[in-house]
Amino acid sequence: MTVTQRSHRARLALVAALALAIAAAAIWAVFGGPIGILLLIAPVPWMFAIGARRGVALAISAPLLLSWWLLAAVLAATAATGVPMLAAVITLWAIIGLGGAAACVSRVDVVRLPSAASLVAWLPSLLGAVIWLGTVVASHVVPGASRIGWVMGGDSANNILFAREVVYRGGIVFGPEENPVPLTSVLMGVSIASGRDGVAPQQLLEHDLSAFAGLWALLVALICVLAGTVAASIVRSLTLRPLTIGIVAAGASCLPLTWFVSGYPIEFGFFNTMVALVVVLAAFLCFLSYRTGPALVLAVQAFAATLLLAVWSPLVLLPAALGLVVVAFSWRGLLSVRRLGLWVLLFAFAQMLAFGIAVVLPSVLALGDFLTAQGGAHGFRKVMLPFFGLAAAVLAIIALRGHRSSALAGTLAFVAASGAGLGILLFISRNEPSPWTYYPLKFAWLASVVLIVILAGLLPALVVRVLRSHTAQNLGVAAAMVVTVCAVIVMPAVAFGLDTRAPAARIIDGDYLGEGDVVAEQVVALADPEQSHILWDSGEHYEPAVNFWLMTMWADSMNENFDLRSAAYGLEGTEDLAVLCRNIELMGGGTIVHSRVPGLQQQLDEACPGTGAEVVDAQAAAG
Repeated sequence: MTVTQRSHRARLALVAALALAIAAAAIWAVFGGPIGILLLIAPVPWMFAIGARRGVALAISAPLLLSWWLLAAVLAATAATGVPMLAAVITLWAIIGLGGAAACVSRVDVVRLPSAASLVAWLPSLLGAVIWLGTVVASHVVPGASRIGWVMGGDSANNILFAREVVYRGGIVFGPEENPVPLTSVLMGVSIASGRDGVAPQQLLEHDLSAFAGLWALLVALICVLAGTVAASIVRSLTLRPLTIGIVAAGASCLPLTWFVSGYPIEFGFFNTMVALVVVLAAFLCFLSYRTGPALVLAVQAFAATLLLAVWSPLVLLPAALGLVVVAFSWRGLLSVRRLGLWVLLFAFAQMLAFGIAVVLPSVLALGDFLTAQGGAHGFRKVMLPFFGLAAAVLAIIALRGHRSSALAGTLAFVAASGAGLGILLFISRNEPSPWTYYPLKFAWLASVVLIVILAGLLPALVVRVLRSHTAQNLGVAAAMVVTVCAVIVMPAVAFGLDTRAPAARIIDGDYLGEGDVVAEQVVALADPEQSHILWDSGEHYEPAVNFWLMTMWADSMNENFDLRSAAYGLEGTEDLAVLCRNIELMGGGTIVHSRVPGLQQQLDEACPGTGAEVVDAQAAAG
């Protein structure tokens, strides 16, 4: 057998394995398995097809962003037509995946098997994801670890309700009273819908939290891969040595494991920022390949802009700036685009404008005051984003000048867009006691995270430019990556005085909501949609958190029961019996009250007769 024949058979075997994996994932999803696996692997055959002509960066980013856009579009269609949401998604993604495999078979020669050099360069970008997913898997077997409690902080309860709205409606609905940023709910809604029909009502919250934890874990892993690939792609513009590139990819892929990148949003329940970071990093990665296909890259930036409008609108300036750079440097090539390429480009901009004008603009006009809301976010130093922006701009100019590197233009565009976005948000909040309200603080942090990833590519690029010996370059690059990761670990503690333990360590230690999942399991056990429960002077240290989840889940809607959801935020430190009576009434009466207070049953009968509340001993109920 010749080398060519062996290569041909190896390519066919790879495509066949992908097709079998996609078919297995689809069948598993039909029988209640996690649909996230199907959504993740279905675009892979198209990655191979694109990578053969456009390179790794575009092969990873374009299918990812386009598949997310398509998922949102499908859920909008299912809600409008009444077609079963889960069946539509499973069917369509099976077709996409198997269709991509068929396309690869028909042109199997364009499928490139990764060489040893390519594996050394790009496989290390999986390091962070492997560590993270290994930790999440271990949390299911390590005694005292947090399996679901780590996804129950801050805004997570509201995220669950938004996702349930998607399930109840069979998709997403647009309108003045609807969620104007539905992408987060799209991903969560599809995830919790999988296997939900066979779950008993008393186990629905555990099912939803488990699906939520799995989805969050996958997104952090995806951010690890994207961070490693972005940084490696930047340094690749100066060297093609696989080992050097691989060192950068491995180091940068571990950045999302730090508190500053993933621990902060886990602590506050900022799940939407994980979705936004995936989109922004993928958009920047896509931009790095604009010279190989400016029309495709520009179209993908338009789709990325729509996705950001649908998850966290202030970030839309970032892909817009990258798109402007593509136009500025490739306008002649863009003017020559014809036929399918032209139609794709026109559609990309048409859908972005349609979503922005029909959905986002009315919401901004109706809810404009929200952009000045105080909210809950860490008050990072005001110089943080300017510092990272200036550092990135200076390093890019020094390290990449004289090279035909798209990373230089992309970095400068990203820095300019970050400054403009922060300036606009501060201007909107100018009349507040401090203009640094929720949105400017969160924007500054998100932009800083992406700039840190870019810096993780620029710093080793500078080392490669300065040092000549291969050995010295590799040692210098390794040292630069160690310094970068350690700086991101230490910076929040030194600069802001914050607890910066890595989220992976906290998950294994069970240090999120109480000890291990004890509190989470109590919430799950009492969150019965057919019987309301509440704790009152029960002796439970985390009583306010437990009650917050019980009341929010009993509301079971982001569009209704506003008074109940509002009351859930105000229970800490109160012993006013009138508050308990009101909460029982808001929950419809008949609530079981878990308490250690002697005579509470008689007090409730006198204070709020007719509510049908039943008091049980908290210790006995816990036992």
